[in-house]
Amino acid sequence: MHHLKRITERTLSAFLILGVIASCSKEEPTPAPVADNVLAIVDGEPVKTEVFQYWWKQKSSRVTDETSRLDLLETLIERAAFAKAAVAAGIDKNPEVQIQIENLLIAGLKERHGRTQQAELKISESEIEAFYKQHLDKRFTTPAKVRVAVLWFNTRGQAPLADRYRPRLVAIREQLVSAAAETIDDKSFGRIAIDNSEHRTSRFKGGDLGWIEVIPTTDSWMSVVLNLAKGLRLPGDLSDVSSSDEGLFLVRLMDRREESVRPLEDVRALIEQECLRDSKQRLAEEFTKTILGGSTVERFEERLLEMELSHPAQ
Repeated sequence: MHHLKRITERTLSAFLILGVIASCSKEEPTPAPVADNVLAIVDGEPVKTEVFQYWWKQKSSRVTDETSRLDLLETLIERAAFAKAAVAAGIDKNPEVQIQIENLLIAGLKERHGRTQQAELKISESEIEAFYKQHLDKRFTTPAKVRVAVLWFNTRGQAPLADRYRPRLVAIREQLVSAAAETIDDKSFGRIAIDNSEHRTSRFKGGDLGWIEVIPTTDSWMSVVLNLAKGLRLPGDLSDVSSSDEGLFLVRLMDRREESVRPLEDVRALIEQECLRDSKQRLAEEFTKTILGGSTVERFEERLLEMELSHPAQ
């Protein structure tokens, strides 16, 4: 019995020794390799070289020594730790934070899509020419203009008043026509206007109405002036004395500018820029339709209509 006991004890000791040896010689599990672009790992999240490069470019200092690099890495480790802690605290569930994150994601997606589209976006010569023709009258044509002086009496459309003032304007017209050219300058007409016009705006300006575009107008008073000026060609020319519901008029042409058209070559760059902007807008709208078309949306409008809304304090 004692012999058997000694054998058993030796056998157990041998197994224990072998077990210790085996445990000592057992290999530790090999850690997963760390990617070459990882500079640190914070709570399982890597700090990557591309992130480091981004922040490095934001630095005002261009010192590249070891201390500067390590300082920035520590800053990024701190940021990563705070970001993880913020998520753990549920900050990312805050509506304001979610909106800011959404804004960044949306802007990033649109910018990337825009860069791709813009690289391929070209405006053809035919598009430029078509735009020019379409907008020629309103955008690239300067209407004819006249600068006129006017003598006017407000007859209120009443014949007796027109008959009273007509001889006065007729006499002034005859005087101006018969006088030498040098005596009917702007100053001479201006002195006449003070005593012989009821048009408050121009009376003390020598009857001068300034430059007026020769285009259709809803202003009936101005329409009469433009119609009278239409037949005047040279500075100093006088209209006949004209009576209408708007009053009694005598118009003198001071100057005239003919219609002018900007040639295509002068506005080509402007047109191309505008066409590019329109095309970008169209592509952006199409992109929005594509994104929405690929999304599954469920609407619960009854909840929206029942929802109590709060307004910001006034």
